[in-house]
Amino acid sequence: MTTILILEIRGFTKLSSDLARDMEIIGLSPDRIRSAGIHFINEAVAQSQLKYHVTNKMHLGGDTWFFAFDDFEEGVRFAVVLLNCLHHLVSEKGLFYIKPSMAINIGEPKYSGERFLDDDSIATYRAADSGRPFHLFVLDKAIKLAQRLAWLKLQPIEDADVGTKQLIDWQTAQVDLNVEGYVNLAEKLPTLLLDSEVIYSNSPSEAIANISRQQSKASSIFAFGGPVPLDAPVYKNYLRSSVNLIKNKSECKWTVLSYLPLNETVHTYTWIELCRRLSVLYSDRYAFSAFTIPEGQLRPFSYQIFDGSTVHIGLRSFSPHRGTPTMSSAIMLRNKQIASRFQDEFLENLRQIGILNDAAWGHIINNIKGLNAIIKRNSLQTVEEILNE
Repeated sequence: MTTILILEIRGFTKLSSDLARDMEIIGLSPDRIRSAGIHFINEAVAQSQLKYHVTNKMHLGGDTWFFAFDDFEEGVRFAVVLLNCLHHLVSEKGLFYIKPSMAINIGEPKYSGERFLDDDSIATYRAADSGRPFHLFVLDKAIKLAQRLAWLKLQPIEDADVGTKQLIDWQTAQVDLNVEGYVNLAEKLPTLLLDSEVIYSNSPSEAIANISRQQSKASSIFAFGGPVPLDAPVYKNYLRSSVNLIKNKSECKWTVLSYLPLNETVHTYTWIELCRRLSVLYSDRYAFSAFTIPEGQLRPFSYQIFDGSTVHIGLRSFSPHRGTPTMSSAIMLRNKQIASRFQDEFLENLRQIGILNDAAWGHIINNIKGLNAIIKRNSLQTVEEILNE
């Protein structure tokens, strides 16, 4: 018979959502909290199994782990060590949202993907899923095996059917807890999460909020993309905020490379004039370059690189109201290696195109379709309003 061990983290989804509530200002999200919890548990599992042979291990969904052992006593010892590791993270490291509930049984586990098919595994999962934090249950026929272990104490459960479930007193179990390194489990988290984090934005407003937060903290920004559509309030507010940062945050350097659709007359002209003015007014910390794309050409995706460590990639969909693709969602990657690759690509493109000079500016202006004196006057007025707010 195989020893079946199930680990369930109680309230994992709700707890992460509650902890992340109103924490957007520092970029804390439920996904980030869950990823931290999963990281810690996987580290604790890796340390705990250094002395014990786990024949099978699966992470099922976000909050369930399945383990199998050939030897029952080995499975119990592993469970006791793992609970002590997790207890250390809670009591010593302050990770109070980690609430493990565990159950151990024997049987012949069968599963399809993440679904258990046999009665013993299902019963073990249900016991862990309905258990209380830091409880270790032993079920059914496995109770007799546990009773034979002199180093282990069992406690009956009043609300359980007689002989079907008992509680293992893991805190008094005589198990060697000298698992090298487990007291340092939390030390790797800052590198893992701060250097390898992924945040997905489901809407333009959410994406812009993430961009704005990164811009407010950054000292170096490389931005690639098309003209900001000023006819949409959310984008206009974002542009005002960005210009305010350029004007007042003197320690931050901006480098902007834009593609300019020749058939979007108002947006393209307003954007190139605004960026050109910024590059003149703040030449020591704002550089601008641009190239044109004709009507019908596939548009490159937009991205920004913050401090050489974070990349925000805008994802597009076609807007029937504007008749052009606009940002519909986004992915932000916090990874230095990925950011470095994007930055190298950005700088190579900038090198080939060159910083915008008067000759390049005049060539672009002459090729913008439908540009007339009225559009120029209205666009320049918009530029003045944004710069002087």
